[in-house]
Amino acid sequence: MAKIVTSQLQYKNYAVDKISVESNPAFKQSPSNSIDNLDIDFNVLTKGKEQSFLIELILNINKSTKAFTNSRYRISLKLLSIFEFSANTPRSEIDKLLVPNGLAMSYSTSRGIIGELTGNSINGKYVLPTVNFIELIKNKSRKTTTKLRK
Repeated sequence: MAKIVTSQLQYKNYAVDKISVESNPAFKQSPSNSIDNLDIDFNVLTKGKEQSFLIELILNINKSTKAFTNSRYRISLKLLSIFEFSANTPRSEIDKLLVPNGLAMSYSTSRGIIGELTGNSINGKYVLPTVNFIELIKNKSRKTTTKLRK
């Protein structure tokens, strides 16, 4: 039997801090023709211990009235995810692994939550699109750097 090798990064827990799902009863197009406006933001916080972190993932889909008018749903979700690294993990590894992997795992959890909530709705199940988290992280880094320069 093969030995299971676990990652230094462990997804310990998650909780929905805020969620809102609103169906658009006037939506007439097919779901495949719907173009959604997806906004993603995130924050990374240390959770007491040096090896424990909290990632806040904030998703807003079709937040504006105009975007919602042409879409099946308006969705807002704030997910809190707790991650821990093994005690011997070097800081360089934490810096390399936490944000891209933590965001991907949190987003995956969000996909399940939103899919489950919309699955029985009048407009059918909504599946979050695949996201390039490397680009998202780079964009957030650029925005943060720009704010610091001002």
